[in-house]
Amino acid sequence: MRQVVRICKARGWRLAIAGMEWERIEEFAPHAIGHCVSGEMAAHLSRRSKINLHCNGEVLYHNRLLEVFAAGAFCWSWCPGDSDCEGLGAPQFCMANLEASLERWMANDSKRNEETERIGEIVRRVHTFDNLVKKLMKGDDDAH
Repeated sequence: MRQVVRICKARGWRLAIAGMEWERIEEFAPHAIGHCVSGEMAAHLSRRSKINLHCNGEVLYHNRLLEVFAAGAFCWSWCPGDSDCEGLGAPQFCMANLEASLERWMANDSKRNEETERIGEIVRRVHTFDNLVKKLMKGDDDAH
């Protein structure tokens, strides 16, 4: 997160850090906006950002990523390793080339919008609760 703060500060990009207890860390406190609950608040915050970074050291995908794409916003998740990857279908970043990748995604509105629409459509079609229930009711083994 320190690298993200440094990059944003150097370029004059606005940064908002959502999550619990970021305000307790002095260097992150100015950017902390508190816990972002699911639903309309999360959708609003996601849509007002050019890029939403999801940094979770425990899992590559989290329900927050699905919520961001379903809301029609762009989300980029952390990927372990030395190069960016798209192994699970959505853009992922690695720390090794974070700065250059951020520059590319921030500068390329059409690419970002294409990815947002493509992945948002998949999320809305496949990952909604209603669709999951339908798959489970049919006995679809891919539902879980």
